[in-house]
Amino acid sequence: MQVKMKVEEILAQLEAVRVAKGEAVFQQTRRDLARTVILQPNGEAFVQNAFPDMDVAELRKEAAAAQAPAFGDNPDRFMAELLRKQMPSIRTQMHFNTFVAALDALRITVDSYLKGDLEDAAKARAALNTALDMAKNIKGVVEQMEEIPSEARSPQARAATAEPTQFHEYDTQKALMVELANIATRANLDTWYGNSKPAFDGITDQKLRNELFDAIRAKRLELDAREAN
Repeated sequence: MQVKMKVEEILAQLEAVRVAKGEAVFQQTRRDLARTVILQPNGEAFVQNAFPDMDVAELRKEAAAAQAPAFGDNPDRFMAELLRKQMPSIRTQMHFNTFVAALDALRITVDSYLKGDLEDAAKARAALNTALDMAKNIKGVVEQMEEIPSEARSPQARAATAEPTQFHEYDTQKALMVELANIATRANLDTWYGNSKPAFDGITDQKLRNELFDAIRAKRLELDAREAN
């Protein structure tokens, strides 16, 4: 009976999501919740009670795949890892941003030439030259900022001379996901959320952010339903 009540509470909250956000968000939210709990103790029984229409085996595969360190569906992370390994000179956020600006300008330049759009190609090529000029001078700029004691640097200088967030945001996100999975009360979730905001800000990849905040929303639903009993 207790499990049944818990399921009923969750279904009621999910129905509120459907009313407020629509069918697509409702379906995604309940699947995210199922994936979040399926590998936890008693998770399979919970899912079978709450969502009998879902394929438990498929959910297990999806949850396991989400935990695997794969790059295939995340080209931005693949590029960041490639740069980290093959270009050790990219050691600060300013280095990284300058490289990305040059790469993006090069991409647009070549694409515009291939399409025969000479006007856009000229604009992109000018942006590429600007990025290359910045790359030529950036070593001295970064070294000058690094000569300033860290505590005396402006927030912008500290951010510019920090290690690129893109190099470690995947690990940060996965660590947060593990912490989230181990939270057992809504009060602890709220405290963790407030304390973790600086770590959230360090995750810039949209896919990683979406996964994390979807999991947080699912955890809120789970804990609210549990504590309602």
